[in-house]
Amino acid sequence: MSKNKKSYEQYEFDLRHQLRIAATQESIAYIKKNMNKALCFSHDPSVLFVYSLPKIQNKGLILEFGVRKGKTIKEIAKRINSKKCYGFDSFEGLPEDWSGQPYPKGAYSEKGKIPALPKNVQIYKGWFHETLPDFLKKNKEVIDFIHFDCDLYSSTKIILDLLGDKIMKGTILIFDEYFNYPTWQQHEFKAFQEFVKKRNVSYEYLAFTSKSAVCIKINEIKSK
Repeated sequence: MSKNKKSYEQYEFDLRHQLRIAATQESIAYIKKNMNKALCFSHDPSVLFVYSLPKIQNKGLILEFGVRKGKTIKEIAKRINSKKCYGFDSFEGLPEDWSGQPYPKGAYSEKGKIPALPKNVQIYKGWFHETLPDFLKKNKEVIDFIHFDCDLYSSTKIILDLLGDKIMKGTILIFDEYFNYPTWQQHEFKAFQEFVKKRNVSYEYLAFTSKSAVCIKINEIKSK
């Protein structure tokens, strides 16, 4: 058997490979139906920040959920000058298994270690349901920008449930794992679509990357 034929058969019968292909096709169908006016960028973690941060209203909070090593929050911080950016992470990894993915509970753990970050970044260390209530007591502003990099439905839902009253017309949301992987309909995508239905939200897709991230602008929230 030739090397090429062996490689082909290996992938042809590999379930994860085939599930990823199916997820890509489902994502393409969703893009064609719902995102015709959105820009499509290469897969670069910083590209959506470069595009979207100049569009924020500068009226309120800039937040990131899922800081880990600090790469993306550093990108955000350097593009907002002296304005403060708030990061939320347990630094203990995923709080539960990421279904359909090879990432069990605890994956992405930094063993509790907070990375070195710019002076205009303030970290809230802990699980979202524990840190957000205290944060909201101290910060009454509306929200300009949220970067979601927390992967799971449960984590994303907690954020949207607790911050829903502060998300306004003009708020920019970036979801890092919105689609294009097996079970994408069950995680960040699902949590946002439930929020849209619950709050009667009008929104538009501004941009997406070639892998999995999207940039969304809130146009109206009819139910509070």
